[in-house]
Amino acid sequence: MKRILALILVAALCLGLAGCGKDELGSYSVLEKIGTKQYASIYRSNDLISDVVEACISGLAASGSLSRLSAKWLGSDFIEIEGSTTALSEVDIPPERVLIIGVDTDAPPFAYMNGENLEGFSVDIANAIGSYMGWDVKIIPVKSAEIATQLSSGNIDCALCFAPECVDASKYRIGQVLMESDIVIAVPENSNVKNIRRIRGERIGTISDPALEKAISEHDKLVKHSDGATVYVTPPRCISAMEKGWCVAIVMDILMLEAYAARTYNYFE
Repeated sequence: MKRILALILVAALCLGLAGCGKDELGSYSVLEKIGTKQYASIYRSNDLISDVVEACISGLAASGSLSRLSAKWLGSDFIEIEGSTTALSEVDIPPERVLIIGVDTDAPPFAYMNGENLEGFSVDIANAIGSYMGWDVKIIPVKSAEIATQLSSGNIDCALCFAPECVDASKYRIGQVLMESDIVIAVPENSNVKNIRRIRGERIGTISDPALEKAISEHDKLVKHSDGATVYVTPPRCISAMEKGWCVAIVMDILMLEAYAARTYNYFE
């Protein structure tokens, strides 16, 4: 059912999702699906805290909390985990301390600054994990390229809602896959670009995300016809660049793109 919902999102975007104002950044059409992005947690290998956090995630999934947060921030329930209400009782819990969770604070609606407040899907999950295990949680910003260093140095215990491609899976633990999202090539609804061949000689845009960069590099037609990809720091900058004509198309995962098409945030640049 949840994969069907994701396909419905793709179909809706192919028809164009009309915005309610200029800050909505218009509407988009999907040219093609080119891959799948997974959202999971990343931990130090053989770290006991990873067992505890994963058990909390299972408990939150079983209680329906993750599904409610998905519906709140993403519009529908995309959670893949069925979960277990007994998971936390089945793991060894280390002495209580502050749990440090890293999130990408430039990836709304997953995490972003709303004035002085950090908000979003990942933020709410991090706080729910702390409440479930009875520990205080400290949430800090981390970029995908920094995850390995931040984990190895002990600056964070967990990187929440990131693609597994962010680290070497043989050296770090990848948690349960929370969600999967189609990676798509999208253009403005009124674009003359109707297929990948029409991108010939033009640049595309994407964001700094190993899953998206991998999908682009492995798509022969995209590599053949485009003039390369410009990597933008944040999704708002990437989408804004397409709207301004700096790139003719963007590569983004459908959950992120649908969030921009569906509602207005205060972080558009």
